[in-house]
Amino acid sequence: MQDRVGAFLVFELSDEIMPIAKKQVDESNIVQYITSKSGVLTTPQGGAVTALLAQNDTKEINEDPDYQLTFWEGYADDKHRIKPEYFEAIYGPYKEKPLYGCISHVLQPKSRGEVTLRSSNPYDPPIIDPKYFSHPEDMKNVVA
Repeated sequence: MQDRVGAFLVFELSDEIMPIAKKQVDESNIVQYITSKSGVLTTPQGGAVTALLAQNDTKEINEDPDYQLTFWEGYADDKHRIKPEYFEAIYGPYKEKPLYGCISHVLQPKSRGEVTLRSSNPYDPPIIDPKYFSHPEDMKNVVA
């Protein structure tokens, strides 16, 4: 089993910047979209931008990328299946504040997880162990 690993960076935006939630219901933005099919309402997830990058310059253009960076504007919310105590510890200071975030994923991790049977009962869920960061290079690549 292989899954992507990564890191999440959050940058708090100035109160002077209109948050994406307000931009999406702002009358002038709605009119702009209806009349010209342009503006903030034409972008997904608050203007998400994705970059696919190689670790070094020796990769050919058609080879698989090593990293994926995704930038987005939004709010900290609890819709990410994070335990409430972890969410509060990490994102609590950013509640109700406009944010700009960057998620960095390592697309070619060396760590390999396992999926094994819990029992001979086919209705028992499997045991899933992703073994994130079990290979030391993965942690180095996340913070690179």
